[in-house]
Amino acid sequence: MTALAVALLLAAAPAPVAEYREGDARVELYVEAGPCVGSARWAVFLQGPVRVPGCWLLTGDSVQIAWLDGDFTKVPARVFRKPEVL
Repeated sequence: MTALAVALLLAAAPAPVAEYREGDARVELYVEAGPCVGSARWAVFLQGPVRVPGCWLLTGDSVQIAWLDGDFTKVPARVFRKPEVL
């Protein structure tokens, strides 16, 4: 793959608007809806080779995430930060 092709793919990929890190685990929040419905937006949990998509909503001062593997997470919104740019 050429450098131009890689640059175009990276430019087209959605970028997370917020992230939360704990150890080697990370949760990324996106503005795009992805597979989510209504006002929910796409989220991804990453840890090593594990990638779990989900849908998030901001409710009061918490981010609630319904993971597509059937799990659920509620995290204080204050722990999310702007992602580091490579």
